[in-house]
Amino acid sequence: MDTLKLKEVQEELQKYVIGQDQGCNEATASVFKYLLNLISRDYGNQNLTPHTLLITGSTGTGKTYIIKTLAKLLDIYLIEINAKSISQEGWHGTSFKKLLTEALFEQPANTKGGIIFIDEFDKMLTPNISSGNDDVNFHLQSSLLKYIEGFDVQVNHYNWVNTSAYMFVFAGAFSSLKLEDNVNIGFLEGKSQKDKSKRQKYLDAFIEYGMLPEVAGRIKDFISLNKLTHQDYKDILLGENFNGQLWQEMLARLDIESYITDTKADKMVEAALDLNLGVRGLYQILEDYITTLMLEHKEKVDLNKFSPLYVPPLNNDEVK
Repeated sequence: MDTLKLKEVQEELQKYVIGQDQGCNEATASVFKYLLNLISRDYGNQNLTPHTLLITGSTGTGKTYIIKTLAKLLDIYLIEINAKSISQEGWHGTSFKKLLTEALFEQPANTKGGIIFIDEFDKMLTPNISSGNDDVNFHLQSSLLKYIEGFDVQVNHYNWVNTSAYMFVFAGAFSSLKLEDNVNIGFLEGKSQKDKSKRQKYLDAFIEYGMLPEVAGRIKDFISLNKLTHQDYKDILLGENFNGQLWQEMLARLDIESYITDTKADKMVEAALDLNLGVRGLYQILEDYITTLMLEHKEKVDLNKFSPLYVPPLNNDEVK
């Protein structure tokens, strides 16, 4: 984007992420806070610590998509790590240190900081007992803690990077998280005693879920995404930033009727909801629909029609 104004970035993000206006606004504000903290280092801030954000929400509600889109809009280097792929050092698998070092090695030299996005973070919180009654995930959280506090990482023989210049974003479904019904999950940055109480109840719920208190105490921002409604899915399916319109244009060039009527859209949304995979399920239903159309009209599927040199023949009406 040409603009770096908070309001305009929020509005642009909402064009891509449907049904999560509040979550989009809060995520954008959190990333802007990180960027301002990073800028403050140039003004003499010697106490910079990694900015942290935790995003909760059921599968397919947009946790990853929001962060990816924000990183693209603001041209921020993004490191993606799946919590399920992390193992303890010296064990089978890959340690967080190695995954992070490899990603930092790939980072362009002229970029400052970035976002370290850890997906399925909730999988790192539930007890995972190895031989000897040793809780693996306890050790994984403990080892992650030093990076959240700011830690020097040796990228190669010549370069070191300190994680204090990065923003950590943790995301997960947290499907069994226990919170009182009257506790709103959202952006908990208020200074009133009421807001502090909400924050404490929120932290207590995560600690009960399995998060180390030391980790919970370093989470600066919390965001909870909404469960998408039928209308949200329908707006996504028919929206200009979803693949539906692109496929409609592609198939129209092949002379295949692919218009998704209102009734057809409702049926596709219901099928997607049955899959319980969020927007990913909607993509799957759309792909199935496109495949069916192509098989029904396979005689029309001709890649030559997309060649720049292809000129559609004139029909009889045009000749007259």
